[in-house]
Amino acid sequence: MTANVIFESVQPRSAAGAGTEVNAELRWIPAAGGAQQPITVVADAGAFPAGGYPHFTGDTSRVFYHDGTSLVSVAWDGSDRTVVLARATPQTVISPDGRHVLSRAGPRRHIYLFERPQVADSIAIDPTSGQPPVPVRRLTRAGGEFPAFSRDGSRAIWTHGNTLHVYDVARGDQATADSIA
Repeated sequence: MTANVIFESVQPRSAAGAGTEVNAELRWIPAAGGAQQPITVVADAGAFPAGGYPHFTGDTSRVFYHDGTSLVSVAWDGSDRTVVLARATPQTVISPDGRHVLSRAGPRRHIYLFERPQVADSIAIDPTSGQPPVPVRRLTRAGGEFPAFSRDGSRAIWTHGNTLHVYDVARGDQATADSIA
């Protein structure tokens, strides 16, 4: 199964804004081919990849994306919408194993890594705040773009300008544990 992002329509922004708003529809296509099946519409997604940012974890029954205010997940038919991280920045992704989160946040657009909280309800985490509710690591010194995880979730990946950065998550976890022991 694969997922596509289909641009539904382009609408002018309000008088206070500039440019356009894009409504995008997430759809899936069977790997063997066939008709596209709608998942959900990501309203006012803005300029991709800032809006929507669909991605997947080891839970193959769910699609994760940013809905404009939070990181959410839905079943492949668009039902069972769950807020995973409230007030997450648009470029926030969960690792394929579901254990870690990468987020591009703050005025300097730094890349942050933290463990996904295992709570029943959604939690809001601002990695740039002085006291986030979970331990947060800033991975960049001068900001970054396009945060992602390797296929197995063992590496965090992002770019800065024309440089590709790769961070070994397990080694970083170990170094952090060693520094507080």
